[in-house]
Amino acid sequence: MRIDGFKKEIKPPAPGRRDRQMAITVKLQIFGHTIPGQKMLFTGDGDASLVGDFSERLRDQEEERFSKAALASAIKQAVSTAVAKVTNATLAPAGPSKGKKGKKKR
Repeated sequence: MRIDGFKKEIKPPAPGRRDRQMAITVKLQIFGHTIPGQKMLFTGDGDASLVGDFSERLRDQEEERFSKAALASAIKQAVSTAVAKVTNATLAPAGPSKGKKGKKKR
């Protein structure tokens, strides 16, 4: 897995609210390539954004909770994308194609 982007932003309170908002944005990729005895290649992209109010006194705990939730959502999306690609993939023939030999018809 590779995290391509992780952004945390503190925003002012929403209208009518007292607590400030924290926004977390995550972009990531997952990839894999080998199963013993067979070959397999897959990739999947995922991204997630999460915005929520937080209490200033619980800022560290809320940041951790929001980060975990955003990462989990992005990973779930990436895995779903990879599984969809693998399930819909067509396998290439194992060896060179065996065409008919002979003269071309004119």
